[in-house]
Amino acid sequence: MTVAPLAQRLISALAEHLHAHLQLEGGVCALYDASNREAVIIELPDHGDVAILHSSIDVPAHAPGLHKRLLELNFRLDLLGGSWLALDDKGSVRLCAHCPLSMLDEVRFCHWIVGFIAQVGDVRARLAVPATPGSPRPTSLNASRTRLG
Repeated sequence: MTVAPLAQRLISALAEHLHAHLQLEGGVCALYDASNREAVIIELPDHGDVAILHSSIDVPAHAPGLHKRLLELNFRLDLLGGSWLALDDKGSVRLCAHCPLSMLDEVRFCHWIVGFIAQVGDVRARLAVPATPGSPRPTSLNASRTRLG
């Protein structure tokens, strides 16, 4: 299945929504904020059935407990809402999300992108503040344990 016409319609709708000139290059469209930081990288693979979003999240390189904190944040549905933090092939932390193309029309796509960009800002702000010892764990980590079998 080729998604090129759909991908172009989605990017054109986003360009109109943002009042910006956007184009796909090799199935990828990159948006940057006023500080020239990644706002979102949009991937619409030509022979795929999902849209993929990701953005770089700058984190202090040697902060104590950083990796534990990043992994625990993946359980924070109130903060990440279906997105997740991952390391790319260069070891950079990225916020990622994906959605089946069958669930997206032009309006939903624009709202999804704008929401993801806001979420990137929220995650960056949260990670800019050092973790406090004894801060509450995500509720799902505090659940009682039931043995199966």
